Amino acid sequence: MIVRRVSSPCPIALLRCRSTLPTTASRASRLRCSSTTCLPETKAEIEARLKQALVGVDRGVFGVQTAKKQAIHELIEQLEAQNPLQDPAQHLESVAGAWRLLYTTIAITGARKTKLGLREFIKLGDFTQTIDTAASLAINEVQFKVAGLGTFGGALTITASYAVVSPQRVDITFQEAKLVSPGCI
Repeated sequence: MIVRRVSSPCPIALLRCRSTLPTTASRASRLRCSSTTCLPETKAEIEARLKQALVGVDRGVFGVQTAKKQAIHELIEQLEAQNPLQDPAQHLESVAGAWRLLYTTIAITGARKTKLGLREFIKLGDFTQTIDTAASLAINEVQFKVAGLGTFGGALTITASYAVVSPQRVDITFQEAKLVSPGCI
């Protein structure tokens, strides 16, 4: 999943749970070529292409066409390859704080539900993740509104704990989920 830090000028940061983050530029990346030299794309150039690729995909929640998904994942891998940290799980303090989700590989609904019109029935608001490194918790919140019911909506909050299992990985354990419906929001 890609998230954006809420209180940081950094445009895109990447968190992928239960996967190994590449620590070298081993993945193929695009080259910028002039008449005399070829240079790898910069992080800023990859981020700009990724932001453009994410336009219109609603964070990937309701599914993304295969070709577009592959292009997005390739850009994510190129950003991962530029991670300067040798052991990212040993530096979790760098991701502490509040983040806003830009893209996820997790589909909240299946294709059948999407075809039945759920995409138009439920309007998703912000997805946020707060990482509390002191307590080893990740708190995810999804805001939503239900169409056809006036301004009825709420939030789904999922809390998980995490533990470092290797220098590149963390293990995530579900703690609880809460559906909060303050009525009219």
